[in-house]
Amino acid sequence: MAEFQDSKISGDSSQEESKELNEQQKRAFDAVVHEKQSIYLTGPGGTGKSHIINKICSHMNEQNENYLLLSTTGISACNLKYGGETVYSVLKLGLGQSPINEIRQKMIIGHKRFCCSKKNENTDTNVHTSSVCPINRIKKAQLLILDEVSMLPGRLLYSIHRILQWIRNDRSLFGGICTLFVGDFFQLCPIFDGPLETPEFLAQEEIDPIFKETNGQKYVFQTSLWNELIQNDNVHYLEQSFRQKDDALFLEILNRMRLGQLTPNDASVLMTRQIGETEIPSHAVCLFSHVKTVNSFNERKLQSCPFPEITTHIYIDINVSQSTDEEENTQSERKLRNDFLQEKIGMFLKEKRPSETFTFRRNARIMLINNLSIINKLFNGRMGFIRNVGHYECPADETLMSSIVPEAFVQVMSEEELLSQNEWNWQANDNIVFQVEFDSFHDSADNMHWICANKVKQEYKHIGSFELTQFPFQLAWAVTIHKSQSQTLTSAVIDMQGIFEHGQAYTAFSRVTSLEGLFILNPDMTRFFVDPPVMEWELRTKNISSEKNLQMISFHLNLSDEQKTILRNLPISQVIQLLEMPDL
Repeated sequence: MAEFQDSKISGDSSQEESKELNEQQKRAFDAVVHEKQSIYLTGPGGTGKSHIINKICSHMNEQNENYLLLSTTGISACNLKYGGETVYSVLKLGLGQSPINEIRQKMIIGHKRFCCSKKNENTDTNVHTSSVCPINRIKKAQLLILDEVSMLPGRLLYSIHRILQWIRNDRSLFGGICTLFVGDFFQLCPIFDGPLETPEFLAQEEIDPIFKETNGQKYVFQTSLWNELIQNDNVHYLEQSFRQKDDALFLEILNRMRLGQLTPNDASVLMTRQIGETEIPSHAVCLFSHVKTVNSFNERKLQSCPFPEITTHIYIDINVSQSTDEEENTQSERKLRNDFLQEKIGMFLKEKRPSETFTFRRNARIMLINNLSIINKLFNGRMGFIRNVGHYECPADETLMSSIVPEAFVQVMSEEELLSQNEWNWQANDNIVFQVEFDSFHDSADNMHWICANKVKQEYKHIGSFELTQFPFQLAWAVTIHKSQSQTLTSAVIDMQGIFEHGQAYTAFSRVTSLEGLFILNPDMTRFFVDPPVMEWELRTKNISSEKNLQMISFHLNLSDEQKTILRNLPISQVIQLLEMPDL
């Protein structure tokens, strides 16, 4: 079975861990590691927020301290070096529409089922690992890290707060756990359709005024919970960009874009990167706002590859346990055990995101959907091209320890053999292997690897087990802007048609390392909009000077010269109120 092994950074002291950080990063590191403060770490895309998370996790691993590493999105959770998980799966938040009592019941049921798992018997809970019971991990954790908190609606911050209080038996904020929130409110915003008004939630509002207040809030910073835990002094800003460090002009444009302050000159520079659909570079990733557009684009690109279509099918092996007790071995009892395993398989497929089939052709553009190897830099989200197809066979005295197959084990299919059929259908367990040429990544020396299917096995005491075999790929000529979050792209095509929410355009543009690697389809300079509450929060938190206030407000309100003169020396509290007065 392919496993994702945590690698550790050598060195015993926090000074060793923090020596590669700049001053702003060191202050955030020290606040969490030494002062045990709850903080919010923020900054534009590419300023090293994930880097600090990894440094803190590395330090806590060295000190044998416990932590929870969570994120609001699967892609960002998987991209964290030390194996993050979604807050929705760990805390059983589901779609975020369950009242607290229902969430508690789900966690209790999950805890009981966990205790029935053979795999997790006698597991050491003094480590950070997704295989340890969530309730035990939460009780023992000394730090909660929540990445992409900017995509969390207010009511779910309440749910997290209450669940942590309940599990840790502590009425303090968030159960008394030190909390590191990470994100950028100027990027992708929460999905929010207004307060939930089902009978269960209305009943909860009656007995809990905190929930009533958070239920109607789109952003976490609009809640009293957030403002009680995170004071202005606990907000740590990162300003030094590492992603665009070699392109000063593009970085300046991005900084203005983030605040919705693009100048006519900025727009002119961006328009020089416009291309048509027939000019899309073969090496660039296309970013679209909608899944339907992504799937359609990938299918068209796949059909243009001049090689036979290859379809691999996920292989599922279910083993229902036999019982020596005749009463427990009846047909109805076996059906109950089988239904339980089928339910677990469905949950696994939904969480891990593989489709049941993967169809591609040689030279197809793909993206990894699992972390395979830190040493080889083969992580979720890394992209490449399938160059060859082959069969592999392990010698009798050898065992594959991961999905990376040594070239000596591979027999490559010749082009004649590959073209001998119009299409190929294989089960994922047919010892098929694909040679992937991955895009260059920092100091990675070897970018060509033979990749076989992942094998994942889950066992449940007295119930049975299942094993899934699948290829860890998805087509990736195009991905959604949401899936690109937390990625660094050297070359990307951004389609501005269909961009529909605050921060979406900035999120897409800030993935790219340089203007040279940026290509724009259907440019529309009106799509760089900022949600007024986010601008309010920025002004209030940073306590920006009155001159800067005027500059920022001018981009969001249609101000005359006379109005600018009046505003110039207003206190910040009055300036913030103006954002809510479009008829000024």
